[in-house]
Amino acid sequence: MSQVLILMPVYNEAEFLSDSILSVQSQLYTNWKLVIQDNCSEDNTFRLAKDFSHSDDRIAVLKNSIKKNVQDNWFTLATFALSQYESEYVIWLGGDDIWSNSNFLESKVKFLQAQLDYQSVAPGVRNLNSDPNFTISIKSKSRFKSARLTKYILDYRNINVLWALMRRTTFEKLLLHPTFYPGGFSGFDWYFGLGIFYFGKVGCDSESVYLKRVRRIVSSNSTSGRQVEFRNPYRNFMIPYLETFYSQRRRFAFLSSPIKFLIFFSLFFISHARLFRMLCTKVQALLSRVVSNE
Repeated sequence: MSQVLILMPVYNEAEFLSDSILSVQSQLYTNWKLVIQDNCSEDNTFRLAKDFSHSDDRIAVLKNSIKKNVQDNWFTLATFALSQYESEYVIWLGGDDIWSNSNFLESKVKFLQAQLDYQSVAPGVRNLNSDPNFTISIKSKSRFKSARLTKYILDYRNINVLWALMRRTTFEKLLLHPTFYPGGFSGFDWYFGLGIFYFGKVGCDSESVYLKRVRRIVSSNSTSGRQVEFRNPYRNFMIPYLETFYSQRRRFAFLSSPIKFLIFFSLFFISHARLFRMLCTKVQALLSRVVSNE
């Protein structure tokens, strides 16, 4: 069987890490290597991961000497793992997430072995404890690159490919492409997903679901670790997008102008969708009060 390289960047995941690792160990497809990189956790994450590695030689555990930002942590984990371990496929797994069933890997490997023109195959994605009938899935399998990209951009809310099983060759192209150079930026998963659609056809495995744990995140400065002061909420809200589109605009150098425009427009709309909904709700409530008073 072809080996699958599983990459798990972690930070303060002690509460849920055991469940995530156990979901890997329960797989019917057993030829895998799980590489965990701890980003200087402040809890027992590293020790817990090491305990698993002592009892299962398929698990390797690394620890950063200094805390990195999110993308640098993912990037260094991937580059190290690729340099140390042979594999035909690569997949990410969050340290607090779970694979829904024991054939999660097996079904995807079989798909890629049978469908040689596909470069990756993604699971449905569902938040833990959410409606079991609702999953975020893949909506574009076109062989035309522009069609895949356009569909991805226009239907971003209903697509999630970050957790796809990828051919190693595709993963390396994506990781080493200048668009994804290390340094940290907002929307890492968005750009990674964009790259997956850019490099090839994406299949969807409906037999298994990636269970994503949603936890409340406290906003912080990714470089200093200081709490963000919300004295100017809109400015702080828009900073990641401004950094993405201006100070890091070379990420878009390989895309055509129409695609660049679609990316900018769609991200602007997505980032403001919650604000628009909130304003509409307040306007509706105000109108309702006016009507009731009359």
